[in-house]
Amino acid sequence: MFTAVLQALGMAFAMGWEILWPLILGFALSAVIQATVSRREMSRLLPDDSPRSLGIALALGAPWRLGPLPRPAPMRLSQLRDQCFAKAPILPPQ
Repeated sequence: MFTAVLQALGMAFAMGWEILWPLILGFALSAVIQATVSRREMSRLLPDDSPRSLGIALALGAPWRLGPLPRPAPMRLSQLRDQCFAKAPILPPQ
């Protein structure tokens, strides 16, 4: 049981580590944009919640989503997950 808890904690740490870096990069990119684009320019481009403003916002955000898809998780994590689920008890149908 102790090894299963250690495996689960290791998997949780590895998943958190993989999630941490995209969050840091996203917040850094957001900070750079907020520091370089003035509030006046943003209010000129997006004055209200009209369909035109929504279209501009979607067009400005689209190039970031057209990039490559995220890479799959390393094999090590999936193997660890499979090991944890393989040892899980299967409950009989009720």
